[in-house]
Amino acid sequence: MSGRLPPACACAPAPAVLVWREAGRVRWTLNDAAREWPLMVHWDDAEWTALAQAVQDDAERGLAEGGWLALRLRWRIAAVEGGWLAWLLASDTGAVDGQAALRGQAVSTQLGLAVGLVGIALWRVDLASQRLHLNERGYELLGYDPRPEGLTIDEMRMCIHPDDVAVIERAMQQAMAGSGVIDAEARYRRPGGGYYTLLTRRIAERDDAGKVIALVGISLDISEQVQERERARQAAQSIELIAEATGVGVWTTDVDTLQSVWNGQMWTIYGISPQVRLPQAMRVALGLTEPADRARLKAAFRQLASGQLAAEELEFRIRRPDGEVRWVVGRGRFALHGERRVIFGVFIDVTEQRVTQERLRRAEQRTMLAAKAVGLAIWERDLVDGETWWDAQMYRLRGLSPDEARGPNQLRHSAIHPDDVAYVEQRTQEIIDSENDYTFDFRVVWPDGTVRWLATRGSVVRDEDGRALRILGINWDITEHKRGEDARREKATAEESSRAKSEFLSRMSHELRTPLNAVLGFSQLMLSDMVSMLPPGQRERADRIRNAGAHLLALIDDVLDLTSMEVGGVPLSASTVAVAPLVQETLQWLAPAAAQAEVALVAGPLDGSVLADAKRLRQVVSNLLSNAVKYNRRGGRVEVAVVDAGDPGASPARPLGLVVRDTGRGLTPAQLQRLFEPFNRLGVEREGIEGTGIGLTIVRALVERMGGRIEVHSRA
Repeated sequence: MSGRLPPACACAPAPAVLVWREAGRVRWTLNDAAREWPLMVHWDDAEWTALAQAVQDDAERGLAEGGWLALRLRWRIAAVEGGWLAWLLASDTGAVDGQAALRGQAVSTQLGLAVGLVGIALWRVDLASQRLHLNERGYELLGYDPRPEGLTIDEMRMCIHPDDVAVIERAMQQAMAGSGVIDAEARYRRPGGGYYTLLTRRIAERDDAGKVIALVGISLDISEQVQERERARQAAQSIELIAEATGVGVWTTDVDTLQSVWNGQMWTIYGISPQVRLPQAMRVALGLTEPADRARLKAAFRQLASGQLAAEELEFRIRRPDGEVRWVVGRGRFALHGERRVIFGVFIDVTEQRVTQERLRRAEQRTMLAAKAVGLAIWERDLVDGETWWDAQMYRLRGLSPDEARGPNQLRHSAIHPDDVAYVEQRTQEIIDSENDYTFDFRVVWPDGTVRWLATRGSVVRDEDGRALRILGINWDITEHKRGEDARREKATAEESSRAKSEFLSRMSHELRTPLNAVLGFSQLMLSDMVSMLPPGQRERADRIRNAGAHLLALIDDVLDLTSMEVGGVPLSASTVAVAPLVQETLQWLAPAAAQAEVALVAGPLDGSVLADAKRLRQVVSNLLSNAVKYNRRGGRVEVAVVDAGDPGASPARPLGLVVRDTGRGLTPAQLQRLFEPFNRLGVEREGIEGTGIGLTIVRALVERMGGRIEVHSRA
């Protein structure tokens, strides 16, 4: 640097160009303010070279202390080591002669075109006169006609929004206090009403002593940018509020620099404190991802960063610092922002939804298992589009495989029994027309011809106008129930028939007993009349009449007993009955018949008592013992004894068993099955052995009515 320069010149407090001559050519370079100067951003190297040449020419002509470089721009030129430093001072009018003026005119013309194209206002505030000088665009923005003397500071202040006056005054104070460029945004009143926003950039102009003598600057209308910025801010704020309300985390990452941005919800999703700086938060978040999902997440990130299409969404788990496991769904995209490669996306906490889905899945699974266990089939029919859905059990209930090629709409009619199709259709239409809940039964025919009964139960879903939209329900097999109903119906019919028969036999027995008593009475008189004694032949005949009558009377008595028990007409009186006296009495009564048949009667231990009707118990014992004698063989043996039939430790009143054994011919298995059938003598009626064939039937009925049971064991 040659010569001693004032500090203001050395620091070049404005857009400045450094010019020097090298190898016979003018060289130049710019300071930072010139590079950023809005008026100069569109200049190319040729234009800067022309300016540098003009500065060099003026400096060599001795104008370095301040001369007119062009018609509109005045530059201060100072000598520095190796060249000249020129910077903008103010706009003015004037002229120079010669080649420098021509070059300056060219520069000024291009500069004026640039200013007009971008709508920039140039201005200078003279602090001594307190006046503001502007170019035409400046006057236009403030709503004033151009004035050679400029505007007063108060006139300029009146144009500023009252709330922004302090902003402009503060910017002016900062510019005068420092040496740099000061920017400020403020609202100005429109000539026609309303306000617009200006970006003003200012710098202090100083004299050789460093005293501020003016403020020079530019103004640019940025109302549209401010409005757009406000709309963007509001949109961003709305998005953030929506993201916060819906729990959506939003993130972006620059692929080249790996710099990322998170919204506030991202910290919430991971349970990380908002005070944690983002780089550290990202490392923590990756560590909180479950190891099994971490590799998938990294692979998806790499795939997105390479510009490839990734999965539509990725579900993964995180374990928050407090140990709580959360499910997160991530969606991401790749984009180019100019030359920047960016990936962005959202994370959504779906833990509650997943828990709900899992509960529903388990409930559905339990329902399906329960339905399968009890054989329930589920179906649904859409009454709007006619589509029908069946689960697998619906096919099985019709003897079909769930893989059946035919659909439910085809099978709905073809599987129903032909005789039930009309009924099912009629019933279904009635349900659709007027019912909400329903139930009915119908038959289906399996492919092998098997007929099964199914029950259906369900509901109709209707709209607010009552129109049926869907009908759904369940089916289950009731074939065994239907068969049981048939069996119960048949049994009831048989029992009713049996009661009618028993009542008929009872009445007939009573009707037969009256004339039979007369026959027996007169035959007894004929046999006992010693005055008119019958001849031997007639006496024999009368004796046969009496025996036949006695047999018939015994048969009638047995029939009366049997029918009375079947209709519940035999009264029983329970009391404690000693077994030994009752059996001994019966043995004594039976002894003559046993002696005549040459059968030995042997009594074993007869200790104990039972709760029974004494008369009916005696009838049971006498029937069993008389049968044992009647159907025995000569030289045979009949044994009777009491045995313990219960658990000794169970109760003081233990059940007893009365056992009758004989050495008769025995019974085959087929005879044992029919032993207790009434009037079935198992073929011995042809052998001349007396009997009615209903004694054992009466015995079993009496034993069971007294709370006991009878068993028989025999072999032929």
